[in-house]
Amino acid sequence: MKKLLVMAVILTAVANAGMWSVISTSDMQKITPEAAYKLNTAGWAPRVYEFTTHTAPIQKCIVLFSSSNENSSPTMVCTKVK
Repeated sequence: MKKLLVMAVILTAVANAGMWSVISTSDMQKITPEAAYKLNTAGWAPRVYEFTTHTAPIQKCIVLFSSSNENSSPTMVCTKVK
């Protein structure tokens, strides 16, 4: 019985692993990127998202997500818009 209880607690904790992230960011404003597209490259499937920042509207940012390496972080570059 004790093993069952421990197992139930562990399974519940694993099942709710992403819930804290959902709850803690639920009040954040969601924005839609101005452009979203995939690049046609050999062996890669990079996705690009473009958006203008809300706090500094003179900044345009581009975020690149690559699925070639699941452990890689997205790349983000921001530049001033003239």
